[in-house]
Amino acid sequence: MARTQQHAAEPKPPARSGDSPPRRPGDSVVETPGPPGSGSTGGALFRALLAAGVEPAAAYTAVREMESMAGQSVVTQLGAQIQGLATTLERLENRLENVETRLETLKTDVATLTTDVAVLKREVRLIWAALFLAVPTLTAVLVRFFGS
Repeated sequence: MARTQQHAAEPKPPARSGDSPPRRPGDSVVETPGPPGSGSTGGALFRALLAAGVEPAAAYTAVREMESMAGQSVVTQLGAQIQGLATTLERLENRLENVETRLETLKTDVATLTTDVAVLKREVRLIWAALFLAVPTLTAVLVRFFGS
C-alpha cells in the first residue's frame, strides 16, 4: 500500500498594517511589543492613562519610561548594597591579613620555644650524667674521709 505524503501547510503571510510594506520571503519578522498590561503583569497604569484620554502611543511611552525609571531605581539600590558588601568584604580581608600576621608571629615563637626546650633537655641530661658520675666519686671520698 502506497503512503501518501502529507505536506505541511504553508504559513499564511501576516496581515499587513496600513502603512507597512509587503513582506518578501527571507525578510526577518520583527514583533512589535504589545501595550503594557497585555502580558500577565497587568497594565493598570496604561489602562488608566487611556481612560483619561491620553493617546495610546503617549500612554505606552509613559508606562515604558516609568518602568525604566523603576529599573534604574533598582539598579541604584543594588549598586549601594553591592558597595556595602564590598566594604564589608574589604574589612574582613584586612582582619584576615591581621590574623595571618599574628599566626606567622606565633609560628616563629613556637619554633623558638621548641629550640629552647631542646637546649634545656640537653642541659638536664648533662646534669644527670654529671650527678651519676659524681655520686660514686663523692661516696668514695666520704667513705674515705669518715671511714678511717
